[in-house]
Amino acid sequence: MENEKFIEVRTHLKESTLQIIENIVNYENTKIRLFNKNKPYITIEDFIVGCCSEIIKKLTTYDEHITFGNNTNTLQFKLKNKIKDILKERNIKQLDLAEITGLDKATINLIVNNRTVPTLEAFLKISAALDFPPVEEMFERTLETD
Repeated sequence: MENEKFIEVRTHLKESTLQIIENIVNYENTKIRLFNKNKPYITIEDFIVGCCSEIIKKLTTYDEHITFGNNTNTLQFKLKNKIKDILKERNIKQLDLAEITGLDKATINLIVNNRTVPTLEAFLKISAALDFPPVEEMFERTLETD
């Protein structure tokens, strides 16, 4: 039985993208069937969640090393979402986003104002509600200051 939130995500994917994902999942499951029979099969949902998690992890743990001669400085960056800008650009109110996603309006406010990091489930719901803008349009790196 498929999870309803992923059925919605899948309906928004381009057919060509969905076909690529299905091919990858089928390939991985064939490898499991042939070589590692004790490992559980993966689903399209597992693949999507894994990809999103990996991107978010990379974006949130990004360190940039800058070298000048013998000096090396590491700059720490913080991930900031740009959901507020997207909502303003598309003339969507936070209350509308809360209704579309089914998330609490207080939670939406905290996320939109960068007071909390959304869970993966909340991120996927918001992304789906905004017609899946590219990740680089939804987030920006800001230099972390103490």
